[in-house]
Amino acid sequence: MTMKLPCCVVRDLLPLYAENLAEPQTQLLVEEHLEQCEACRQALSGLQPSQEAQARAAAPLKNLKRQIQRRRMRAAALAAACAFVLIFAFFFRTGSLRPLPWEEGLIEAAGIEKRTEAEGACGGEKEALVLRTNSRIAGVKTQTMTGENGEQTVFLQGMGRPDSWLSNRPVFTVLFGGLDRTVVDRDGVEYGELVFCPVPDRVIYGYGEEQHLLWGSSAEGGTIVLPRLALAYYLLLAGICALFLGILWAAFRKGRREPVLRQLFFAPAAYVLGHLLLKGKDTVTLSLGSDLCSIALVSAAVYLIFTLGWQAWMQYKREK
Repeated sequence: MTMKLPCCVVRDLLPLYAENLAEPQTQLLVEEHLEQCEACRQALSGLQPSQEAQARAAAPLKNLKRQIQRRRMRAAALAAACAFVLIFAFFFRTGSLRPLPWEEGLIEAAGIEKRTEAEGACGGEKEALVLRTNSRIAGVKTQTMTGENGEQTVFLQGMGRPDSWLSNRPVFTVLFGGLDRTVVDRDGVEYGELVFCPVPDRVIYGYGEEQHLLWGSSAEGGTIVLPRLALAYYLLLAGICALFLGILWAAFRKGRREPVLRQLFFAPAAYVLGHLLLKGKDTVTLSLGSDLCSIALVSAAVYLIFTLGWQAWMQYKREK
């Protein structure tokens, strides 16, 4: 026999029933009563919150979850950017090629030889100038200049790797031109070959004042090719922009323009820091494109670090 509950008892149990806190048997008794009692059903509808009220009640919890998720994503992105900058800067500074100053035995002209297409850059069997390089040279940087009289002068700079555990890693040779091929002589000594076809009028080792004539006769007028100094101009321009935007940011710190000026300031400041991380105080480059791409890549990561770090700092100040 099913026990019927009076309305006074059911209304006392309605708060527990509405929150699903009552025992299963008690819930069945309350549901049987509600099927027959309109007054108790109205009392129950007054206890149950509307969907809008439930949404308002759940909003703070959802907002907290979103904030926690954003913090985790920001922390992960910040850590990844920092790791990328440190690793890239380490490999760039310890593994990239460095100009080798001239010394006897570093590179010498073997003379003009008949070379085929399979042996070098010549198409068919043609005369080519062959240079033999020491094993210290891992790559070369060349620049060809043609004078008013049509004479071709090749300026050549040998590149080597610093003494480190990366000294035998070939991945960094892609920054500069590699040797045409590696040859082993009868004594088992390994050396590299550079093949120039057609034969230039002269080949000069080194840029700037310290130059050595490897092949041909001296040029009239003493032609000199200097290393690129464009990185110095870019660094100076970025420093001036960072100083100017930093002053504007400080002046409009509490205005509406503050977020825009802050992000604009981060851009040149990131470039300056990226240059210092990769090149230090050195602004001379023999491969402007490669150096600029590397600095730009690191600068983008530094810019991300500045932005995420600033957001984390402002959130910390708000919650403090």
